[in-house]
Amino acid sequence: MTKYMGAVTDQYIYDGDGQRVKKSASTVTLYWYDLGGNVLEETTSTGNLIADYVYFNGKRVARRDADTTVKYYFSDHLGSASVITNNLGAMPPLAESDYYPYGGEIQITSGDSNHYKFTGKERDADTCGTSGNCLDNFGARYYGSGLGRFMTPDWSERATAVPYAVFGDPQTLNLYTYVQNGPINRVDADGHIVVTDEEQGKNLLLNVKKDERKLFHWDKKSGLLTLDSKKLSKYKGDHSVGFSRLSTAVSNEHKMTLVTREVSEYAGTNAQISEANGGAVTVAFKNGDSVIEVSKFGNFANRFNPGTVEGKNGKRVPDPIHIIVGHEALGHGVANMIGEPNTEKDAIHIENELRREQGLDERKEPQ
Repeated sequence: MTKYMGAVTDQYIYDGDGQRVKKSASTVTLYWYDLGGNVLEETTSTGNLIADYVYFNGKRVARRDADTTVKYYFSDHLGSASVITNNLGAMPPLAESDYYPYGGEIQITSGDSNHYKFTGKERDADTCGTSGNCLDNFGARYYGSGLGRFMTPDWSERATAVPYAVFGDPQTLNLYTYVQNGPINRVDADGHIVVTDEEQGKNLLLNVKKDERKLFHWDKKSGLLTLDSKKLSKYKGDHSVGFSRLSTAVSNEHKMTLVTREVSEYAGTNAQISEANGGAVTVAFKNGDSVIEVSKFGNFANRFNPGTVEGKNGKRVPDPIHIIVGHEALGHGVANMIGEPNTEKDAIHIENELRREQGLDERKEPQ
């Protein structure tokens, strides 16, 4: 990609995963990534070190510069770099910043070269222009903290009228908004749709009848989903397939925890990972224990792009996010828990039962 600004020409080169690997602007920078899409190292065009980065649990915690000095990062709950110190943690810090809700920086102390700012994304100095408002590189597109909006509309590799839209939520219909206008406790991982732990729980509970949802208790802090036995004993009426599957998952011998995790976290473990359409959602059984985690990929694939699937009538039918979550958690997940057959055909069969209960077009089942 080439950018022209007056007499200045900048070039940006990306790899097959959509990650920027080279920037030729005021200087040339090469980016080197780990399997999770984190920038591990920046070098010059000749391979001379600019900076090494160290991560813990997916978060940037330290940087080693070319002069071998080490800097430590202290970030807020969104991952924004709030304080940067030297290797001794001396005060006052090398740099300290607060941020407005949509990412505008309030510099308290400025004495460090860090350019990973709001939610840990790179604030690209070569995009500042004359206004001084630099853009943040979110991967899929640039974000302008001065506007609180992305600079280009959201997109997906698979053609769809409104990418990543949840038609019951008007906030998802504006393709320029940042985290559905909820920046206080939400983070956009890659420039596409944001998915929070809370939304994961809501999506799963959409697979049970409305009056059945009140029978569950979902702890937003821990993500633990439990069944209220007192309310259940007073419930009148037949139960849905979704309720039967979900109540099995949260029975006495099992617990279901709805938390968002990066799939790269399971590298080297014996986790079983089941992918949904396009690598959108996974269910991981971590080290054989009874915790189901509805997880998301790092930068390997589009996140939560519902799109469509082939229907029983041969035509494309909608594939809503909550159905994708139901397919994985209530299909593959519950089957694994109770020892049912756990093929893709079996999960699609459960998915179609959920679709019928909700009045949705059914999906074509494998022969």
